[in-house]
Amino acid sequence: GHGIPATLRQSVLEQGRTFFEAETADKESISAENSHSFRGYQRLKVNQTNGQQDLHEGLDIFSESTRGQVEGVPSNHGRNQWPDETQFPNFQSTVEDYASRMQHVGHRLMRACALGLELGDANYFAPYFEDPFWNMRLVYYPQRQRPTLVQDKEALDGGGLGVGEHTDYGIFTMILAEEEYSHNTLQVRLPHSSEWVYVQPLPGAMICNVADMLATWTNGIYKSTPHRVLPPLHTKGRVSVPFFYDPSYDAVVRPIPELVQRSPQQSSSSSSSNFAPICYGDHLYAKTSRNFVF
Repeated sequence: GHGIPATLRQSVLEQGRTFFEAETADKESISAENSHSFRGYQRLKVNQTNGQQDLHEGLDIFSESTRGQVEGVPSNHGRNQWPDETQFPNFQSTVEDYASRMQHVGHRLMRACALGLELGDANYFAPYFEDPFWNMRLVYYPQRQRPTLVQDKEALDGGGLGVGEHTDYGIFTMILAEEEYSHNTLQVRLPHSSEWVYVQPLPGAMICNVADMLATWTNGIYKSTPHRVLPPLHTKGRVSVPFFYDPSYDAVVRPIPELVQRSPQQSSSSSSSNFAPICYGDHLYAKTSRNFVF
C-alpha cells in the first residue's frame, strides 16, 4: 500500500474543500496571475486543455527547488503562494506534510519500476531524482448537468469537461479524491481505441497514471495514460488532489538502450528509439506555459 495515513488523506481533502468554499476574494489573493511560475489559485475556466476551457478551479503547488535554474530564462522555478494562515489554519503544514510523504511513495514506485523492467539495480533511476521537481494540485469540480450518453463526442465538445483529454507530463500521477463524489467522473482511453472507460474509486486507494517521461524512458513499453474528467453529478461537486512525482528539473530523460531493444515495436535489427532525449524542465515549462487563460 501507499502508506499515507487515512487521517492525513482526509485532512488534505478537507483543507481543499474549505479553501474552495471560501470567498472569491480570499482565493484570488493568491491568484496564479501573480506568479511567473504558474503557482497559486486559478478560478473556473482559467485552465485550458487542447484549446477548451476546463470546468474546474485549481490551486497549484510545486517544489521550490532551484536546481537547473538559469538567470533570465523562463522556467517553473519560484515560490509557492499559500492561503492566509489566520483564515486557513494548518493548510500549509497539512499540504507540506502530504507532499513530503508522497515523495517517498514516488521513490518506492521508481524502485519497483527498475526491478520490474529488469534494469539490474533497484536504484537505477535514483540519480535522476536527487531533487524531484514534484507538483501537487488541489482541484474543485463543480456540479454540472451532463449528457447521459457520455461517449457521445458531440455532447462533450465545447467546454463540457472538468478536464479535457490529455496525458500528464512527468513520471507518475497519484490521485487522491473524495470517494463519495468521484463515481463516474475520471475516464481513461483504452490503448489503440477510441473507447473511454470509467476508473471508479476504491476505498483507501489512490489512482496512479503513467506519464510522458516514463513513456520516454521505457521507449513506449510503459505508455502515457490518456484521461479526462467529467463534471460530477453530486450537488457538492468534487475535490481531487493529484500529486505529480517527477524527476529533477534539469534531468535529461532519454530512452534506456536495453529497453529500446526490448520494445515491442522494434525489429530485432533496429536500435533506433521512438523518443528524442529531453530535459524535463524544458518539457514541463513548454506544457505549463500553455495551460492558462489569464
